Amino acid sequence: MGCVSAHVDETAGFRDSGYVEFALNSRNLIADATNYFPLFFQFDRGLHVCEFPTMVQFAWELEPVIFHERDDAAGFTCSIFLNTYHLPTREEADAAWSNSLGFLGDFLNSVPRTNTDKL
Repeated sequence: MGCVSAHVDETAGFRDSGYVEFALNSRNLIADATNYFPLFFQFDRGLHVCEFPTMVQFAWELEPVIFHERDDAAGFTCSIFLNTYHLPTREEADAAWSNSLGFLGDFLNSVPRTNTDKL
């Protein structure tokens, strides 16, 4: 649905910040916010299983939405905010950002697309 990112250069160091917003591609699934929890749980377990080494915070938030272009379908979207920790160099911050976004992208691409009531 959307994304943005920015470099943040501060006296404490260098970091990157941004978000990715998505919706489940199903009128029925977006109607109930609890349908996003299995994704969050699987993502969180994946981070722990692989002992994800990058110093980053992933913050998941659900927000209500109405898709006017889709006959006013109502429900929820999910935004995942990524914030790398302060690092000594811009290169380290960029590498942390790339690793974090890559992990998230691989995870989201692995979600099966089996819904028949697409938005």
